[in-house]
Amino acid sequence: MSNSSVEMKLRVERCLKRGKQLGVLMGVAERIRELTSNANASIQELVHVIEADAVLTLRVLRVVNSAAFGCQQHISNIDQAVVLLGFKQLRELCVGLQVIQGFGVREVETHFDRNALWRHSLGTAVVAKLIEEELHGRSDPALFVAGLLSNVGRVVLDQFFPEEFCAALNSVKEEGLRLLDAERRHVRATHAQVGCWAAQTWGLDETLATMIRDHHGPGGNPRVDVINLAYLMTQAMGFGSPGEDLITPMIPSCLNRLGIEAAQLKRLLILSEHAFEKLEPMVDSLLE
Repeated sequence: MSNSSVEMKLRVERCLKRGKQLGVLMGVAERIRELTSNANASIQELVHVIEADAVLTLRVLRVVNSAAFGCQQHISNIDQAVVLLGFKQLRELCVGLQVIQGFGVREVETHFDRNALWRHSLGTAVVAKLIEEELHGRSDPALFVAGLLSNVGRVVLDQFFPEEFCAALNSVKEEGLRLLDAERRHVRATHAQVGCWAAQTWGLDETLATMIRDHHGPGGNPRVDVINLAYLMTQAMGFGSPGEDLITPMIPSCLNRLGIEAAQLKRLLILSEHAFEKLEPMVDSLLE
């Protein structure tokens, strides 16, 4: 890591630790983290902690019962959500939802469209889950959460580094740069790196932090390839926006490593379109 990247990493950590947004993650989410790190903790302890926060309980149940998650059965309580997701993935989903809710108010007003960004993030989560089900016949909640938080680095930049981020956005508009390249120029780090540092600061699982960091490359990790493809498909289909009009590049050989040929990719696009149609009526309220 270059000296400029190290400096930026330290700045991100300082901002998140002193910012009031971190307070959103403490309390219930911190207790969840402690429980899921304790081999002797019981499922019922975890259920009690989450159910003590009525708003968080509502968000979790809203997500797992939505068209976004695609659960085949109605989940009516946190006990059932634990069985569906498992200890660790329920923790990551809770913290992810807390993060999104916590960044509701900007410290400095910018022209960046966060609603479009979260819409794209939700779409990425849905498509990543769909790809895994299509390829392997199983669901991986970790991919859903990684997709949901794939763009969190841009929210951190918009929230805490508005001058550098606005300069990057202006370079995209005036020079036609890709936003990733503009981030490297003006921020000295990409949103993927910033999102990884944020996840580590919040105490999220290192595997999740790595998926956030690498979702634009390098490839080789099957989960990262799935997130990259989901990110690209969601953007190409116009479900929200990651912040730029230029289509995000696919990680080289991504489709080959996943074993996806033209016919299956076409099927995935059709399935994604249907998923977005089902998601559309509830997208605005899903992450309230």
